[in-house]
Amino acid sequence: MQRAGPATGVPTKTEQGDLWQALGAGQGDYPRLIVAPTSQLDLFQTIPELFNLCDKYQCPGLVLADLLISEGTSSIDPDELDFNVRIDRGELILPNGNSDGASSRQRLQRQGLPAFQEHRERHLPRAVPGVPGHIFTAATDEHDEDGTLVSDEFTNPNIRRMMVEKRGRKMKAAITDIAPPKLFGPESAAVTLVGWGSTEGVIREAVEKLAGEEGIVANHLHIKWIIPFHAAEIGRILCAEQTGDRD
Repeated sequence: MQRAGPATGVPTKTEQGDLWQALGAGQGDYPRLIVAPTSQLDLFQTIPELFNLCDKYQCPGLVLADLLISEGTSSIDPDELDFNVRIDRGELILPNGNSDGASSRQRLQRQGLPAFQEHRERHLPRAVPGVPGHIFTAATDEHDEDGTLVSDEFTNPNIRRMMVEKRGRKMKAAITDIAPPKLFGPESAAVTLVGWGSTEGVIREAVEKLAGEEGIVANHLHIKWIIPFHAAEIGRILCAEQTGDRD
């Protein structure tokens, strides 16, 4: 839950004050998925999508929700609640006698995953714990493609660099699986309001009030996915709003 500060009282109330914590917390840089749902319904629908993406790209995911969403109330059409969501765990090595996936994974990583293979990275299989003929290694240290730990006893800068670069490429692939933000409201507007997270409702209300009470035509660009960030699409929308060119 996003808070207003590191104490009790006000910090437990609604504010979007934990963004930098989510963006920067960690020992060094590593890819992570960060999403800020806009409402209770959006939160319900986003969690399965995030779980699928985290499994597919083998990285952590963070959900930025605040008090307005977690303890607020709203009316939801039951037909919008899908309890039979699609589950995508990515490429797996299952106990079916097929062990070629592991060798394929190691081979691609040894080759350094050049540009023409980057699109395959998200499909590299992983062994499910307990599969005969495979060893599942879970540790807190860096490791190579064989699961050998890179720590104080065994340090290899080449392997370290290869693994960091490999993880860094994941977001380039993940962004293709995530819908970019869309402009809400009239295409031609004097003002474009940009927001993220649970501010969606009040911003859209502001758009309506500006039109009805002030005679100001406004629209709204809401950013839900913080990482990966649709920089190109967002830049095109904002530039088009400034120049009036939407071709």
